[in-house]
Amino acid sequence: AARLHSAPDATTGVDGLLALVDALLERWETGGGACYVVDAGDGRGHQVGACLLAFLDADVDGPAALLAAAAPDFGWKPSQKRFVTSIAKSIATHRRLERDRAMVDAGMPKGFL
Repeated sequence: AARLHSAPDATTGVDGLLALVDALLERWETGGGACYVVDAGDGRGHQVGACLLAFLDADVDGPAALLAAAAPDFGWKPSQKRFVTSIAKSIATHRRLERDRAMVDAGMPKGFL
């Protein structure tokens, strides 16, 4: 079985998350599976789960991803909350830009954006 390893955090940022998501999607698309295991007890698994939710579901913002990834009384560190919220905002911004580009490519005058 293939072993995936990526630990997105403040040092790897979006690149670390995207590497993990890319590896997971590639495994799923080829009929494989993956399991993300973290045994540090620092909430990293919840953090990765929250980021993946924001990445895969356009309707999930940072706070919603945090709530969906862990129990309401989970002890999120402020740095983890900021990281997940930052990732979710970056994803939303990218999606808006892609949508705007598609409208321009379809012929909508730039002044209407």
